[in-house]
Amino acid sequence: MKHYLSKPPFVALVAIIIADSLFFGLTDPKELGSAMLILGFSLVVATLFLLTRLTRLIMQRWSPTLARHKHLDVCITGLICATLGLQSIGQMTSRDFMVLLLSTAAMYWYVNYQKRQPVPAHD
Repeated sequence: MKHYLSKPPFVALVAIIIADSLFFGLTDPKELGSAMLILGFSLVVATLFLLTRLTRLIMQRWSPTLARHKHLDVCITGLICATLGLQSIGQMTSRDFMVLLLSTAAMYWYVNYQKRQPVPAHD
């Protein structure tokens, strides 16, 4: 575990958590403009992406096959952030979550399937 603390994703995660703490601690969302709300949501997206990336890097120790699944970070982050975004505006239902979940699974499968296909040789 010690060698993970010096990796760039961990350092970036600590830096973005400090930025999150300062931004969300010093602002009032009721008085902010929409641009600042988008900035706050972008900070949450970056934090979740770095957190899922670091989790995958740590889990590679037990499952080396996770090293090939770098786009898994994007899929998990996208699912969580889409759910969070829809929930925050009051538009999330269980049906919406199922659609998001199935869409994310389909996107993940499609990207994996595309990587496994042999490239045809040009004559």
